[in-house]
Amino acid sequence: MAGAKQEGSAWRFADGSEYTGGVAVKAGVVVREGEGTYVDASANTKFTGTWVNDVMEGQGRMVLPNGSVYEGGFAKNMFEGKGVLTWPNGEALTGEWSKNTPINHSVFKDERAVMWTTTCGDDITPDTVRLTPQIKLIHK
Repeated sequence: MAGAKQEGSAWRFADGSEYTGGVAVKAGVVVREGEGTYVDASANTKFTGTWVNDVMEGQGRMVLPNGSVYEGGFAKNMFEGKGVLTWPNGEALTGEWSKNTPINHSVFKDERAVMWTTTCGDDITPDTVRLTPQIKLIHK
């Protein structure tokens, strides 16, 4: 049975968190594997996407506690690669991500649908990226 995958499993944890999706048995331990949805009751988040050895890896969608939604790449349980973070008011940041942080050149759409471009780095977080002085208007 080691390494065998099972689709459609449903698990409820002591803290109220729930997981529905693929699982596998590796070294005698059941891990999330393949496509699945995890609702984390303590962090108030919901992830739907790909799991590899009990870790969010590949493409997915995460709903955050403030209602924001990230859709895109994940690696080691963090935003990684191309992705879009959309806030409840419609603002969105599209670009490359590394360890939950936007990097390089990103495009920010404000609540009026005005598009901005920004250069992001390690000192920028998704909540402060629109406050950076590097923002420039994209001319159409």
